[in-house]
Amino acid sequence: MNTGYLLGDSAYPSKSYLLTPVLNPRTLDEQRYNRSYIRTRNTIERCFGVLKRRFPCLSRGLRLRLGTTVAVIVAVVVLHNIATSDGNRIEDNAVDLENEEQPDHYFAREEDLQGVAARTGVINSHFR
Repeated sequence: MNTGYLLGDSAYPSKSYLLTPVLNPRTLDEQRYNRSYIRTRNTIERCFGVLKRRFPCLSRGLRLRLGTTVAVIVAVVVLHNIATSDGNRIEDNAVDLENEEQPDHYFAREEDLQGVAARTGVINSHFR
């Protein structure tokens, strides 16, 4: 049972758990999906930028075990929320991915049939 999806850029193949943009969208539904995908990804990228400015260790990359990395990320998000609620805000210097051009193709990505089916299901249920 899917409880959510990860977003990956166009360099990644779609997976049942990883939504990617439709390369060369042919239908209005696919275009709407891509616009929504870009807006959502833009929001996520801004959040990452704010966290990286507040906690520079995130910019350098964490070389920790997965469980420890997850704990660090949860901790910095909690600390960020506490700082924000105390009035200590950091400007997000918005990154505009809205006008970001889609690459022709970073490389010929292998499409995962289950991934394409999952993305098509999302498009059919939410963008018609």
